[in-house]
Amino acid sequence: MLFITQGKTNWKFLLIIIILAIVVGAGALWNMKRLEQSYQPPEIKKPERVDTKERLPKFEDFPISEEFKNLPALPDFSSNPDALLFITKITEGAKEGPNFAGQYTIIEWGCGTECQSGVVVDAKTGTIYSTHLPLSAFGRDFRIDSNLLIIDPPETIESRYPYYPYDESGKLPAWLYSEYYKWENNQFVLVYKYKPEKIADETADWKTYSNEEYGFEMKYPEELLSTEPLQPKMKSIDCDYANFANKCPFVPIEGFTGSEEEAIRQGFAKTERLVIDGKPFCLQTMVEGAAGTIYVTYNYTSLRNKKCLVLSFAVPYPNCSNYLPISNPEMQKAYDQCKTENEITKPETINQILSTFRFIDEFCGTSSYGSCIVNSDCKAGGCSGQVCQSKYEESMITTCEYRDCYNAQSYGLDCKCVDKKCQWAK
Repeated sequence: MLFITQGKTNWKFLLIIIILAIVVGAGALWNMKRLEQSYQPPEIKKPERVDTKERLPKFEDFPISEEFKNLPALPDFSSNPDALLFITKITEGAKEGPNFAGQYTIIEWGCGTECQSGVVVDAKTGTIYSTHLPLSAFGRDFRIDSNLLIIDPPETIESRYPYYPYDESGKLPAWLYSEYYKWENNQFVLVYKYKPEKIADETADWKTYSNEEYGFEMKYPEELLSTEPLQPKMKSIDCDYANFANKCPFVPIEGFTGSEEEAIRQGFAKTERLVIDGKPFCLQTMVEGAAGTIYVTYNYTSLRNKKCLVLSFAVPYPNCSNYLPISNPEMQKAYDQCKTENEITKPETINQILSTFRFIDEFCGTSSYGSCIVNSDCKAGGCSGQVCQSKYEESMITTCEYRDCYNAQSYGLDCKCVDKKCQWAK
């Protein structure tokens, strides 16, 4: 051996070997460290709780660069032998071509009550990804031009309110969230979670006010419209209906002959545009005072059949300081009543009333927006056939009273599959 010479250890040669080993080892260690520093793993967002629906991610937030346009590849069952259990479903589904993230096909099927399973198939290669598709209870939403997948979309869950899965207080089961996943590196990464719970319906015990002349109804707290002067007045006015979305019409003021600009300049009225429960309104507020009480008239204008309909609330706001200082129980009672009247007639309450406003001859059925592919996947459900839902969903439980506005055919509506969601449509 080279490090043994004539029975003696060759210390010089052995020292050279040790030094070379140290140099090589240090070089290898340095190179590993350099590679470690240069490698950047893909960024994976941690799940984030989103409290407001306005901040929820949209498909446009997760675009893809190109779509696969060629003939889809046959599913490669060797890439996932477990998928052979669903060979017919997957084979037929893959023929439809990509429907998600440019080049992928999501194929779905039921897996029991409130359970939808499925796989992701690469239309280019035929590779089957099954273990990465999150289960859903109330369907999924996805698009070919985005790599965002929504599990149990909030609008689908909300469409069931106030019935199951909501409880009496508007809460959802602890396990149920709307979840948002990004398809990245051939797997789904959870990026957002949202719980579309509802605030208990404060209008549930309100009474219903109907106006047969103009054909509308709305709900109201009994103490607000209990006297005739407080009950709303409806009138129809001519207006520039074609420009309603851009300019609010001016509601004529009784006893005032000036223009809209003069009324605003003199402080008689102010106008604003607002949306209440999805319904557009123009609100014109007029203020006047007499005998220690301020009278505010709220004119809510909506558009119907090329006419502007004005719903007016004339509300008194007494000056409660007139009862101060309180010197006896009667004064205390009058003061408390004054404060109560001011509280129940505040604009927020009137807006809440307007959220229940509807024309009586409007269709009042509901849609579950359950998942579908073709129209035959949708059916009419509910006790009175007023719910359009997916045949793959649990039947929705509704109250069992019949109303003329449930008759979809009289409104020219059918339960159809539109944008992969079951809903009433013409």
